Amino acid sequence: MRYFYTIILYLLSSLLFYSCSDEKRIKDEEKFAAVYVDLLINEETYSGDSLKLKTGQQEVFNKYNTNYKEYKATMDYYNKDPERWRDFFTEVDEYYKRINTKPKSH
Repeated sequence: MRYFYTIILYLLSSLLFYSCSDEKRIKDEEKFAAVYVDLLINEETYSGDSLKLKTGQQEVFNKYNTNYKEYKATMDYYNKDPERWRDFFTEVDEYYKRINTKPKSH
């Protein structure tokens, strides 16, 4: 009987863990697209300087009030269903066009 309770406790804690981990993701697709694009731009800009790359990543996460853990959880969420990526990349394309059509300040 003791093993039965141990198994039930394990299953309940696993369920709680997985349900909570899904909540720790970026749910707003537009925000996720912005974070994704800004991180790619940061990576392209600072690929040769690991310190600036890491600092830039943290600045992106701070800008959007998120963190690496939430970003990673969101990536995992999208990877569970590849169809999600299609809509997401449409959003990425729109965001990228918006930031590249803004007038540049000198």
